[in-house]
Amino acid sequence: MIRPRLPKVASGTRLTTNLVNGMINRTEYAADLLRQYKLIAGTEMYVEPHYDGTRVSYYYPVGGGAKTTSSIPPQISPYIPFTISWATFGNSCIQNPWTITNSGTSLKMDIADSANCGGSCGIRQTADAIATIVTGTDDVDMNLSFGGIVELQTLGYDRIRFSINGGTYTNIFVAEAASPGGGLQCIPGNATTTYLLPPPYRLIKNTGYSFGITFDTIDELYHVGCFYTISLSFTKV
Repeated sequence: MIRPRLPKVASGTRLTTNLVNGMINRTEYAADLLRQYKLIAGTEMYVEPHYDGTRVSYYYPVGGGAKTTSSIPPQISPYIPFTISWATFGNSCIQNPWTITNSGTSLKMDIADSANCGGSCGIRQTADAIATIVTGTDDVDMNLSFGGIVELQTLGYDRIRFSINGGTYTNIFVAEAASPGGGLQCIPGNATTTYLLPPPYRLIKNTGYSFGITFDTIDELYHVGCFYTISLSFTKV
């Protein structure tokens, strides 16, 4: 049964017991509806029974994982049709400036704080990462999103660049980011990002690719709480 809508309560209306109880009943009714229509995810996805006892189902493969009876829908993994293998390098006051998560699709590169801004790092910092990708039986489109916090002292410093090699790409630089400048010394801010070749990037099936990332602070100065984040995502063509 669908309960009738409550009338709107005007400003200054006295909240009677009946009015408050009506609000509580409808809140409980809505919560119970959500429980009845809970989503179950596993090798198939379906909606559980309606109030009248009928079942409305649809099936959609979500890739991996056994069916669960939990009322809380699990997170659905992103579409990653192949293994991504990373090799990382760095010349930094941080032992390993790279953090790689989400099956190789999310990266963070940390920049140590400079000695002239209260930190302990007195060197120029560089970092490189190279992903090896061998596509499977499908063409896929790769998307790239990135951004960072960098020094706001000198234009073009704290530069990061992205390149693709393989298939129709021959060591092509596709995107970059760097400081917008401003002469603000130890005050950090957002990097200026540029897509030299806008995504998506078509990766042909049964082909090997390398995706490269290079970073350089260019000098040892004016870094406070700086970093870059990079995210890759894939769509079947």
